[in-house]
Amino acid sequence: MANQKEWKDMSTGEKIGTVLVLPIIIALLTWGGLAIFGNKDSSDSSEQTQATQNLSDEDKIKQAIGSALAGKNYAGEDYLRKADVTKTTSGGYSVSVELSADDNVKDNLAKNGIETKMADTYIELYQNNLNVEIASIAAYFQNNFVYKTILKQDQAKSIDFNSDKAMLELSTLPSTWTVSYAIARFQ
Repeated sequence: MANQKEWKDMSTGEKIGTVLVLPIIIALLTWGGLAIFGNKDSSDSSEQTQATQNLSDEDKIKQAIGSALAGKNYAGEDYLRKADVTKTTSGGYSVSVELSADDNVKDNLAKNGIETKMADTYIELYQNNLNVEIASIAAYFQNNFVYKTILKQDQAKSIDFNSDKAMLELSTLPSTWTVSYAIARFQ
């Protein structure tokens, strides 16, 4: 067995060679591993895309809602309480969503939190060309109905959904949708 030199015993040239060659060896091993075993992420992504393409329009809408309202609120409840999708006589869809919102001691923070969740949901519904003619979102604190908005397709067409997300959430959408119900502390 050959004796290995310690770092302190190596010449400057040997140290530079080691530092330059080691990353190349690591890169080759990584590339070789990907070539042999494949990139799992890209195949998963194409499988997910194909699965999404096979979904019905109603299921695509429900998937968009689920994506926007993923997770749980402060009380441990799922944000998404309920989602109903109904085909309209004109061939589009009417969407009704209920969300479990995060309450807050400050009224403006609670309202902003609700509006952000609502905006995220409307963005998912209208940005992805899902033929939603009208969508309504009702917010609840525990089991208490507190806030409801409606956004129609003709209103949504006036919005650039590719603009800054924060502006969409905090300004553009809240000034465009119709508030059909709000408890006193949100008026």
